[in-house]
Amino acid sequence: MNRLTLYARTLRIHQWVKNLLIFIPFLLGWQQVGWAPIGKILLAFVAFGLCASASYVINDLLDR
Repeated sequence: MNRLTLYARTLRIHQWVKNLLIFIPFLLGWQQVGWAPIGKILLAFVAFGLCASASYVINDLLDR
């Protein structure tokens, strides 16, 4: 197993799918705000994902 696969498994990247819910308000109201906030929304997606991954890692360490 290579290092990148190990990191992805540890951070549980597959769980980030839940964070796609961040995009729903944007997609529903994009005609009113345009494409300007897409950078902030992507940043929020990554931030939520990293916070979730951090909690998974901390929980795994506490379980040990």
